[in-house]
Amino acid sequence: MNPSGRRKRLKNKDKINLQLIDERYMMVDVERRKALLWRSVASIILLFGLMIFMVCWVLLASPDMSNAVNAAVTLIAVLVAVGALISIWITWSISFPVPVQPGYYHSNRKIRAVTAGVCLIIWAVFGIMWIIFFSGDYSIFQNTGILLAATVVILGVGWVASEIGRH
Repeated sequence: MNPSGRRKRLKNKDKINLQLIDERYMMVDVERRKALLWRSVASIILLFGLMIFMVCWVLLASPDMSNAVNAAVTLIAVLVAVGALISIWITWSISFPVPVQPGYYHSNRKIRAVTAGVCLIIWAVFGIMWIIFFSGDYSIFQNTGILLAATVVILGVGWVASEIGRH
């Protein structure tokens, strides 16, 4: 609307330009959805594959191996999965950066950095205290499970805290 309150009629040239802009955004949206779809499917398949490998390893091969070999196989499998996930999703963030438009979420990086730092310190203190005082009573697999469970808990708490700090 113009200052007089009347709607301004668009010229045919302006209508064509708006249609071209809409078509470009729609093409980008379709490309984003396709890229998101295959990355999501690949991530799910990769994680299920990791779980199947770990279950097969524990049931079939681990009783014959030493604890060090089992720990090494577990760490290598997890590192391969994490590396594959990083390579899958880093291309997403490079190809489709977050658009900066009105209505989009603007991250408060200071709050997220502080939250991540506090969570890391809490996790490290817990891990050190666990190893010093309690790890002798448990096997290496139980200790690894406790540290992984602590990692999941602290990541969840950190995520919730950063979401609360966002609002």
